[in-house]
Amino acid sequence: MEGFNKKAFDERVGEAHEEALKVNAELDSVNAPIEEIKEKKEVAESKEQFETWQTIETGGKSKDELKTELEEKGRKIGVLANQLLDGEDFKTSESKERVDFVRPSVKDLGFEDTATLEEVCERAEGFGLELCHAEDAPHLRSQYDGDESMVVAMKKLAGPDDSLNVFSLFGSGGELWLGTNSAHPGIRWNADDRFVFRQSK
Repeated sequence: MEGFNKKAFDERVGEAHEEALKVNAELDSVNAPIEEIKEKKEVAESKEQFETWQTIETGGKSKDELKTELEEKGRKIGVLANQLLDGEDFKTSESKERVDFVRPSVKDLGFEDTATLEEVCERAEGFGLELCHAEDAPHLRSQYDGDESMVVAMKKLAGPDDSLNVFSLFGSGGELWLGTNSAHPGIRWNADDRFVFRQSK
């Protein structure tokens, strides 16, 4: 092309590219605090919508210490729950922390009828709630004296037969149990079934 200066053209392209990068960086710096504000807003809304059910201290105890504490308090441990506590996937933390827990029902999360565990957890996380740690379940069973039935929303643990399970709390015959529920994806939970989540900090 007559009069075309490739060097000058390349320089113009390079300058335009650098300018675009600069603009993108400025946009990122603006979007970062916006995202932070959005996250804080979601946490505030979840705390307003879901009242704290229990605030307890978790962590700081080994598997054996947790089981001993449950036994000393007269709590019962289901066969599969005991196997999950002994399993490699069940982890405990050395440090203690105070945690706020909520226990919304399937209906509280906006489902009119039934929902799967995956749907419940996805909806709850959308409200800013967090999955429980596996060790939260025995700590809750030890410190909570109520006999209502509820499922602990948590990462699934594999049982001896490779079935996937989550912990549950319930009462039966005047005794307080740490039990389990199947986490099979095909199971649907009723509108009044309750799930325990961590409240966002």
